[in-house]
Amino acid sequence: MKTDFKTLKRTLAVLVVFLFLVISFNYLPEHEFAFSPTPQNGHSGGINGVYVREDFESCGEYSYSYGIFQFYNDGTVLYVPTCSDGDIINDWTDIKKWFRRNNDVEIPRGKYFVSQNQIWFSTSVYYEYNGENVTTDYSGTYSENKLILDVYSHYNGHKKSGVEYLKIDVEQ
Repeated sequence: MKTDFKTLKRTLAVLVVFLFLVISFNYLPEHEFAFSPTPQNGHSGGINGVYVREDFESCGEYSYSYGIFQFYNDGTVLYVPTCSDGDIINDWTDIKKWFRRNNDVEIPRGKYFVSQNQIWFSTSVYYEYNGENVTTDYSGTYSENKLILDVYSHYNGHKKSGVEYLKIDVEQ
């Protein structure tokens, strides 16, 4: 009788561990941050500004493609890819409409973290029209006037290193 009870306890213990593992793995985040380890003693927030990169892809005969980050002091970052005739500052009145933090517009957004001159963050967006979630990781250095980032897209696996974004002086 004791042997049966021991076997039953052991079987139950194995089942409990198995269920715990199955449930835990089903609720893990969908991706791991591509750049690790992240710096120690980081904090969220502290940057307020707009950083732009010309992507060198044509958006048409007289337009250029740009990637624009807007960082907020509270740790929020928004990203907007856009086309412009080459003068983002003059087009800013129209572009800044996309950078509303509490809107329903499908733009990548996330939380950024800094430690000394290092920065890292992920942006995510869910595109309702095709049902796809796109997450991109960024890690690199920042200064008052420039970001230099390594970029990894979980959507398509593309990696870029040393991508430079320059700060522009625009009304936020």
